[in-house]
Amino acid sequence: MLNRSLLFRNLRLARPRPFLPLVGKRFVTEKSQSQEEKDTSKITENAKEEVKRDTSSLAKESLKLLDLNGLNDESYTGDPGKGPEYTSSTMLKREKQARYAFWGFLGLTGGGLLYYGRRYGPDEKELEKQYPAAGYSPSDWWNRVKARTNNFFSYYQEPAFEKLLPDPLPEPYNRPYTLVLSLDDLLIHSEWTRQHGWRTAKRPGLDYFLGYLSMYYEVVIFTRQYLATAKPIIDKIDPYHVSISAVLTRESSKYEKGKVIKDLSYLNRDLSRVIMIDTNPESWSKQPDNAIAMAPWTGNPKDKELVGLIPLLEFIAIMDIKDVRPVLKSYQGKNIPLEYARREEKLRTKLIEDWNEKKKKGSSFLFGGRSVSEEPPKLIIDIQRERQKAAYAEFKKYIDENGPKMLEEEKAREAEQKTSIFNLLFHPEEVQQQQLEQMQQQQFSPETNASK
Repeated sequence: MLNRSLLFRNLRLARPRPFLPLVGKRFVTEKSQSQEEKDTSKITENAKEEVKRDTSSLAKESLKLLDLNGLNDESYTGDPGKGPEYTSSTMLKREKQARYAFWGFLGLTGGGLLYYGRRYGPDEKELEKQYPAAGYSPSDWWNRVKARTNNFFSYYQEPAFEKLLPDPLPEPYNRPYTLVLSLDDLLIHSEWTRQHGWRTAKRPGLDYFLGYLSMYYEVVIFTRQYLATAKPIIDKIDPYHVSISAVLTRESSKYEKGKVIKDLSYLNRDLSRVIMIDTNPESWSKQPDNAIAMAPWTGNPKDKELVGLIPLLEFIAIMDIKDVRPVLKSYQGKNIPLEYARREEKLRTKLIEDWNEKKKKGSSFLFGGRSVSEEPPKLIIDIQRERQKAAYAEFKKYIDENGPKMLEEEKAREAEQKTSIFNLLFHPEEVQQQQLEQMQQQQFSPETNASK
């Protein structure tokens, strides 16, 4: 309809061509033709302008009649590139929901802050000791908010248990010292290649290191790995479970300011008798005096640094050092194997010099003195070392002969425990019957009757 009205207007605006007489000279005809072309072009331009104005006015009138989205002459100019942006009902609904969510979030945040700032309850005595704030002032209110917030996040930052190790066994079944060892780049080294994938190497002398020192120390592996990935490696290192006393994983670590810290205060052991060997400074940042720092092992098959620590650790245990921290501090920043060998050789030299001095004085029974041994004396550490090496040789022989049998018995006990738990939950009558049969067998066994 709009196009037809525009066509009629164009027809009305068209003017008749001017009449020029065909008499006269030739130049008059040419002039009249050029003038005719100019007049025609002017008429065409005027017609276009009027058509444009008429189109704009017709569009405005149509918008007034239709009243689309409340548009009027001021908001719509006829230019398709201008005007208000169209918003669908779905977008309007989403904006409304976003506003509700925003205000709801603000309300919950404000309510949570008010609730967290309330006075301490009777079950928050420990929290009140750490963050004392008993008043109603803004500072006390904010301190209570901080205290409860820190207490909430401490669940994810603190170790899984307050006591990472069980209480020590009584004498003489316990080990007087605890040796905490890292896993990655200390005992093992893992690397990935395109050809072989992940491969893990065991440090040279590791079996001897763990087996020999387990006679002096309670050996604890404390790794930054999670239990699911660390357990298969530990089973390969100590397949018969005779050298390693406990395994602590990432869940037992403390997370503080983006650092994974191995806090020894959670071990449930006397820190004066705890030694940590690690390669990461973050691990011992809480107890640096208990740590022996070592460079990461990169897989060198000729490495001897780990085995080189045995003499110092052996000396601490044999001499029954009351507090290991001053001893370890004296070795900080030094090559421990070389430094200890130098100190031990110095003691040995001094002992032999004293023996030679007594021998030169000619102390003998003839002159009323005590006899001097013909052989040079030995240090206490040397005597005890010989005994322990002999004991370790017997221990290793026994493990080599009976290790597979011990492992089978352990697996059988684990399977029996799983079966017992299953039967206890789903077949309690069978468990009760088995217990009665065992009691009857014990009661009427020949050994029991003989003892009576």
